[in-house]
Amino acid sequence: MAAKGREVFGTGGERCSQCHIVGDGTPGRGPNLGGVGLRAAGRKKGVSAQDYLIESLMEPKKYVVEGFAAIMPEVYKPPLDLSHYDVLAVTAYLESLGGEVAMDGKFELKAEYAKKIQSAKSAASSHPPKGDLAAGQKLFYQKMRCVACHQTSAQGKAVGGALGPDLSGIGLIQGPDYLRESILEPAATVVAPYRDIMPKHFRENLSDQEIDDLVVFLLSLRGS
Repeated sequence: MAAKGREVFGTGGERCSQCHIVGDGTPGRGPNLGGVGLRAAGRKKGVSAQDYLIESLMEPKKYVVEGFAAIMPEVYKPPLDLSHYDVLAVTAYLESLGGEVAMDGKFELKAEYAKKIQSAKSAASSHPPKGDLAAGQKLFYQKMRCVACHQTSAQGKAVGGALGPDLSGIGLIQGPDYLRESILEPAATVVAPYRDIMPKHFRENLSDQEIDDLVVFLLSLRGS
């Protein structure tokens, strides 16, 4: 299971490895997970390492490591879309990073977590994000000039400013709910080391359709 979990976690900038490194390397948006299997046991009083790791995947905003923003998505929702077994396998892999692997094939997630995963799969298939990608692209680069502060990749080349987070691969990291909140309520989550300078007039200046268009465009940003 730990080997499968490592595969799901990713090693080359996909899935979890987009934001987390393990051991040496350039720090990402999230904590370095080297040795997390050992550290997890002492994160929350009265909570086992395994329960803490599962909670961190299923409810990442319940405990946010100091110095990091609450930006980790719920891994069972798009775009990560981890299955029930994927969550267990990644937990086993994280346990193996300095700790003892207690996870096995007989373990079952809490009923509330299993239900969340099942509901997310149903919602993703029956309610895909609505919007016009081309219109969203025009909004980003021309009408709203988001590109003045945010970098993206176009035909393998970096385009845009650096006052806000690089959005080149945001569609691989975050889902539509997070992106919509970031547009309408940019102060809700400010990613370190950036400042709270994003304009807060988008709700007044954009129609519901334009917001949908912009969200769909951002979901399409999956690296160069």
